[in-house]
Amino acid sequence: MATLRFKIKDIVFEYIGEHKDMIQFIQELMASPFDITVTPIQPQEAHKISTKEMSLPSNEDVLAYIVSRPNYQHTLYDVQKHFFGRAFITTDKETLGMYFKTMKQVKEVRNEIEKRYHGKFEKKRGKGRLDYYTFKQEEKLT
Repeated sequence: MATLRFKIKDIVFEYIGEHKDMIQFIQELMASPFDITVTPIQPQEAHKISTKEMSLPSNEDVLAYIVSRPNYQHTLYDVQKHFFGRAFITTDKETLGMYFKTMKQVKEVRNEIEKRYHGKFEKKRGKGRLDYYTFKQEEKLT
């Protein structure tokens, strides 16, 4: 899964999809008969996109991202950075809502992973007071 943010004139577009689909999308966009000038958004400009314009990824996409990591280890920061290209913080009024929405979604996905894969996540405090979660499979009784 990848995110492409770009501007055509003064309109900001965001395309979220698989890498191969994104390459095809870019090729089709560039082959368009319309006079299109594409200007990539600079990283600092991408952060200016309002959180009101953002939508949460599907739970399945978040689940796929978490289970792709070793021991399903992740932080809320990792998930936000992967899907939005930035982390949301609680001290910023603009990002506060997205912080809590993504926190709730990641918690729901962790619960689903525990059910599907028969285990539990262990929460540990990392550097900078960042909580990280590592999946531990339940012991099978014989």
